[in-house]
Amino acid sequence: MYIFLDFDGVLRRLTATPACFEAELLENFESVLRPVSEAELVISSTWRLEMSLSELRRLFSPDISERIVGVTPETLALTPHSRYYEVRIYLKSAKSQETPWLAIDDDPANTLRTHPC
Repeated sequence: MYIFLDFDGVLRRLTATPACFEAELLENFESVLRPVSEAELVISSTWRLEMSLSELRRLFSPDISERIVGVTPETLALTPHSRYYEVRIYLKSAKSQETPWLAIDDDPANTLRTHPC
Protein backbone atom coordinates (compact mmCIF):
# COMPACT_ATOMS: atom_id res chain seq x y z
CA MET A 1 0.00 0.00 0.00
CA TYR A 2 1.17 3.51 -0.83
CA ILE A 3 0.39 6.63 1.15
CA PHE A 4 0.90 9.82 -0.85
CA LEU A 5 1.67 12.56 1.65
CA ASP A 6 1.27 16.31 1.44
CA PHE A 7 2.97 18.41 4.14
CA ASP A 8 1.42 21.89 4.21
CA GLY A 9 -1.88 21.73 6.05
CA VAL A 10 -1.11 18.17 7.20
CA LEU A 11 2.20 18.24 9.11
CA ARG A 12 2.18 21.99 9.56
CA ARG A 13 -0.74 24.33 9.85
CA LEU A 14 -0.86 26.92 7.11
CA THR A 15 -0.45 29.62 9.79
CA ALA A 16 2.71 28.00 11.22
CA THR A 17 6.31 28.83 10.42
CA PRO A 18 6.94 28.07 6.74
CA ALA A 19 9.05 25.01 5.86
CA CYS A 20 8.82 23.54 9.38
CA PHE A 21 6.78 20.63 10.63
CA GLU A 22 4.88 21.06 13.86
CA ALA A 23 6.17 18.48 16.35
CA GLU A 24 2.71 17.53 17.61
CA LEU A 25 1.34 16.95 14.10
CA LEU A 26 4.40 14.92 13.07
CA GLU A 27 4.20 12.79 16.21
CA ASN A 28 0.49 12.14 15.64
CA PHE A 29 1.05 11.16 12.01
CA GLU A 30 3.95 8.85 12.80
CA SER A 31 2.09 7.17 15.67
CA VAL A 32 -0.83 6.38 13.36
CA LEU A 33 1.47 5.12 10.60
CA ARG A 34 3.66 2.82 12.72
CA PRO A 35 1.12 -0.03 13.11
CA VAL A 36 0.44 0.00 9.36
CA SER A 37 3.68 -1.79 8.53
CA GLU A 38 2.74 -2.56 4.92
CA ALA A 39 2.36 1.13 4.02
CA GLU A 40 5.10 2.86 2.07
CA LEU A 41 5.23 6.65 1.84
CA VAL A 42 5.52 8.70 -1.32
CA ILE A 43 5.94 12.43 -0.88
CA SER A 44 3.49 14.46 -2.97
CA SER A 45 4.14 17.78 -1.21
CA THR A 46 5.56 20.68 -3.19
CA TRP A 47 8.50 20.48 -0.77
CA ARG A 48 9.73 17.67 -3.05
CA LEU A 49 10.59 20.34 -5.62
CA GLU A 50 12.98 22.12 -3.25
CA MET A 51 14.48 19.22 -1.26
CA SER A 52 16.18 15.97 -2.20
CA LEU A 53 14.72 12.63 -1.16
CA SER A 54 17.41 12.24 1.51
CA GLU A 55 16.60 15.72 2.91
CA LEU A 56 12.91 14.85 3.02
CA ARG A 57 13.65 11.60 4.84
CA ARG A 58 15.61 13.47 7.53
CA LEU A 59 12.42 15.32 8.50
CA PHE A 60 10.97 12.08 9.92
CA SER A 61 11.89 9.61 12.64
CA PRO A 62 14.32 6.91 11.42
CA ASP A 63 11.71 4.12 11.40
CA ILE A 64 9.35 6.21 9.28
CA SER A 65 12.00 7.70 7.00
CA GLU A 66 13.06 4.22 5.85
CA ARG A 67 9.51 3.71 4.57
CA ILE A 68 9.68 6.73 2.24
CA VAL A 69 10.14 5.16 -1.18
CA GLY A 70 9.97 8.18 -3.44
CA VAL A 71 8.32 11.38 -4.58
CA THR A 72 5.66 12.03 -7.17
CA PRO A 73 6.84 13.52 -10.44
CA GLU A 74 6.29 17.17 -11.19
CA THR A 75 3.79 17.69 -13.96
CA LEU A 76 3.40 20.83 -15.96
CA ALA A 77 -0.32 20.31 -16.36
CA LEU A 78 -2.29 23.03 -14.65
CA THR A 79 -5.34 20.99 -13.83
CA PRO A 80 -7.55 21.29 -10.77
CA HIS A 81 -6.56 17.78 -9.71
CA SER A 82 -2.90 17.74 -10.65
CA ARG A 83 -1.83 15.70 -7.61
CA TYR A 84 -4.17 12.90 -8.62
CA TYR A 85 -2.49 12.78 -12.03
CA GLU A 86 0.96 12.85 -10.42
CA VAL A 87 -0.06 9.86 -8.29
CA ARG A 88 -1.27 7.97 -11.37
CA ILE A 89 2.01 8.72 -13.18
CA TYR A 90 3.99 7.53 -10.15
CA LEU A 91 2.01 4.29 -9.93
CA LYS A 92 2.41 3.64 -13.65
CA SER A 93 6.18 4.25 -13.56
CA ALA A 94 6.51 1.97 -10.50
CA LYS A 95 4.43 -0.68 -12.29
CA SER A 96 2.12 -0.57 -9.28
CA GLN A 97 -1.15 0.50 -10.87
CA GLU A 98 -3.06 -2.19 -8.98
CA THR A 99 -1.47 -1.41 -5.62
CA PRO A 100 -3.90 0.09 -3.08
CA TRP A 101 -3.14 3.70 -2.22
CA LEU A 102 -4.48 6.74 -0.44
CA ALA A 103 -3.59 10.39 -0.37
CA ILE A 104 -3.33 12.49 2.75
CA ASP A 105 -3.80 16.09 1.73
CA ASP A 106 -5.61 19.02 3.35
CA ASP A 107 -6.98 20.20 0.01
CA PRO A 108 -9.44 17.77 -1.59
CA ALA A 109 -9.14 19.64 -4.89
CA ASN A 110 -5.60 18.28 -5.19
CA THR A 111 -6.56 14.65 -5.24
CA LEU A 112 -10.18 14.18 -6.30
CA ARG A 113 -10.95 12.83 -9.72
CA THR A 114 -13.35 14.61 -11.98
CA HIS A 115 -14.81 11.38 -13.32
CA PRO A 116 -15.92 8.03 -11.85
CA CYS A 117 -13.60 5.02 -11.85
